[in-house]
Amino acid sequence: MVDARVSAPGDWTAEDMQAVCARGTGIGADGIVFVGPGSHAGAARMIYYNADGSHAAMCGNAALCSTTLAVHLALSTPEAMDLETDAGTYKSRAAGVGRAELNLAAVERPAAVAALSLATGERQAVLTRVGVAAPHSPRR
Repeated sequence: MVDARVSAPGDWTAEDMQAVCARGTGIGADGIVFVGPGSHAGAARMIYYNADGSHAAMCGNAALCSTTLAVHLALSTPEAMDLETDAGTYKSRAAGVGRAELNLAAVERPAAVAALSLATGERQAVLTRVGVAAPHSPRR
C-alpha cells in the first residue's frame, strides 16, 4: 500500500509493479494499492493495480485495507468514509483496531444453474455477479 500523496501511480511503471509484487524476489503481493485524498472532505481515493501492473477497477480486500490506511493517514474519520474507486464510490468505515467495513452494492439476483451436478448435501447451485467488472489477473 502506497500513500498516493507521496508516490502516485504515474510514478510507477508496470515493470516496477511486477518487480515489487514478485514472489521470491519482491514482497510477494497480489497488487499495489495507492490511497490518497478523495474528491471532497471525508472521502479517500483508492487506485488498484494487479501484480502484473495491469489496472483493476476494484478489489474488496484492498478497499478494506484502504479504509484503515485512509484513517491512519487522517484522510477521513473512522466513523464514515466515501471510498472512491474506479468501480464507483463505496461507503466504508473503520470498525475498531484492524477492522473495517465496506458497504458493497446489492448482489444481482442469482440465476439457477441447469447443467451442474450437486454434491452430497448440496441443494442448489446459483451464479451471480458481485460487482467487480475487471477481475484480478491470474497469479503467476
